Amino acid sequence: MNGTNQLEISLQLGSRFELNSVAQGRIVLAFGPSSLAERYLSMPLPFHTSRTITSPDKLREELALIRKRGWTDAPEELYVGINAF
Repeated sequence: MNGTNQLEISLQLGSRFELNSVAQGRIVLAFGPSSLAERYLSMPLPFHTSRTITSPDKLREELALIRKRGWTDAPEELYVGINAF
């Protein structure tokens, strides 16, 4: 084991995920160039689980909340049983 927990999740270099389904992606959309967010929100938003945010209006609300509080999470939005913070 590399860390202190029995369960570790690691990503391979070059892994890519849709910006709406991971916490890191939503941070990019919230604090990156507004043109990136608007371009992304103009496309159909992909989903992975029933909890993935796929509504542009709901994602806009989430991005505003992220800007206000400075953080986000993505509970079970990419994989069931996994929460990203």
